[in-house]
Amino acid sequence: MNAMCAPAFPRVVLPGAGLRRLGAVLWAAVRALRPAQAELKHLEGFLAGVEKKLGNKRFVEGAPAAVVELERKKKADAETKIAVLKETLKSLGA
Repeated sequence: MNAMCAPAFPRVVLPGAGLRRLGAVLWAAVRALRPAQAELKHLEGFLAGVEKKLGNKRFVEGAPAAVVELERKKKADAETKIAVLKETLKSLGA
């Protein structure tokens, strides 16, 4: 377009476009929450299983020390991941 054909009025930005972008951003945040919540649920179940195993006196006394130590490491790792996920979900308002 040359200068003679250009419109004489400024470009108008409709507020609806901003709202659509905001909606898209919010929807993306909601979609990101679902996997984090699912991961948290999985880790809590995993942790319960490890704690049950470590709470079994026969397992702790009968298993090799390396196996028991591995289970304790799994427990610590799961607790750390759960704490991080909970903090992340809390910061996102979930």
